[in-house]
Amino acid sequence: MSEVGHKPGDRGTERVFDQQIRPTLPGAKTDTLFFVLGGIASLWFTVLLLTSSFTWGWMLLLLVPFWIVTAYLTLPRLHRIFTTIYVPDYFFGRSRTSEGMLGDPVNLAAEGTAAQIHAAMSAAGWTLAEDVTFHTSWKIVIASVFRRSYPTAPVSPLFLFGRKQDLAYQQEVEGNPAQRHHVRFWRCPDDWLLPGGRRVGWLAAGTFDTSVGLSFFTFQVTHRIDANIDVERDHIVASLTETHPDLPVDVIEDFSTGYHHRNGGGDLIHTDGDLPVLCLNEIEAPPANDAVTPYQVVRASRGYHITDGPHAQPDPDAADPADTLVSGATVERPQAIKVALGMLICSLAAQTFALIRAIVAGHPTPVAVTGTADFIVPPQFITPVLWGIAAGIAVLALLTVLTYVGYQAPRVLLMFALSALLFIKLLDGTMPNPGEITIHLLITGVNLIALLTLSSDSVRTWSRRGRPTFKDLAELMTSH
Repeated sequence: MSEVGHKPGDRGTERVFDQQIRPTLPGAKTDTLFFVLGGIASLWFTVLLLTSSFTWGWMLLLLVPFWIVTAYLTLPRLHRIFTTIYVPDYFFGRSRTSEGMLGDPVNLAAEGTAAQIHAAMSAAGWTLAEDVTFHTSWKIVIASVFRRSYPTAPVSPLFLFGRKQDLAYQQEVEGNPAQRHHVRFWRCPDDWLLPGGRRVGWLAAGTFDTSVGLSFFTFQVTHRIDANIDVERDHIVASLTETHPDLPVDVIEDFSTGYHHRNGGGDLIHTDGDLPVLCLNEIEAPPANDAVTPYQVVRASRGYHITDGPHAQPDPDAADPADTLVSGATVERPQAIKVALGMLICSLAAQTFALIRAIVAGHPTPVAVTGTADFIVPPQFITPVLWGIAAGIAVLALLTVLTYVGYQAPRVLLMFALSALLFIKLLDGTMPNPGEITIHLLITGVNLIALLTLSSDSVRTWSRRGRPTFKDLAELMTSH
């Protein structure tokens, strides 16, 4: 050992267990349980759909929901479970997909505020991408199929520091939404340093979409990217320096070793490992609290504080959250909780319809309401059972409202009820008769989606934020 080296024990090292550094949060184990149960139920339902589709006739149409369930529910949840185990949860120059797989490489960094980034990118000919919502997702599907221009099309979420991108910009190529330059920006946590010790405010990942295809790992419809991400990185830098000739750009050479790999969609990527740092501190920009500033920029300027994760202070010109949320609402809901709300409304409506239909048809038995096979209630118990089913539907409706407001305990109870309903059906192991398959397939499918979304990372993080208020219901009527 050299003279300047440290001998064992010089630094006073001692054994430290993970629980001492990151104690388990209240309810975390329960959330993990339902997270795994959702994956099991999804896989089970997928197998049931596949085996049922082997029957000749119109049952072959089940292959369509089989693909949808497999690509958008089962495989993403299974990937998420496994990647939580084997993919490191620290920074090593790669973003992550919603499923936890390695996403696009980080190939840019920036200094400045959210408003300065927006001003610089807008002046360089880049368009701020919209958030992913039902409306924007449908618009990009239509635009891709009919080759219609959609310059503000959303980009899929990628995650860094446990958060999806704060800002995303794109440049459409010749009005074709299938081909576009795009870049995502993430705000770095306070006091976080790059490998090597440099402090930057933002990290970014820029790639070029070449076409629309299927993901190799989930079979979802997605954009395919060009393998040479360095070309896209250099294009972004060139577009900014062209409009701002005096813009300082530092380059951290060999930020990472050059490598060849695949991203979360299965596309090949390669890079030389250099990291340009865009110094945007001197860019003139209207303050983020200006009335004309896009909501995405306002939101990015506010920083963040994750209960069991990192935090970042707001920009000096950031707007007060009370001025930017609806009717005094204290929090912005993730899209996943809105998906869960929609699915639960569909489930409650379908169950109510099945109950009324069973009564009118003169067959008020659980088989007519739940779709399970061969379980008949004795005649003397039919009325109490019907009242019990109706009460159960009412309780589910109440839990749904409280969960949407943001209460943690009703969310857990709702996940328990959904898990019980799903496993009762799945343990039955049969599909209903063809005449009843539509309503019961709907109930099972939407209950599964609700369970998966309620146990998702974004909803778990959101529900731990603190005590909610009923003012938060105002946000239901508005989407940004």
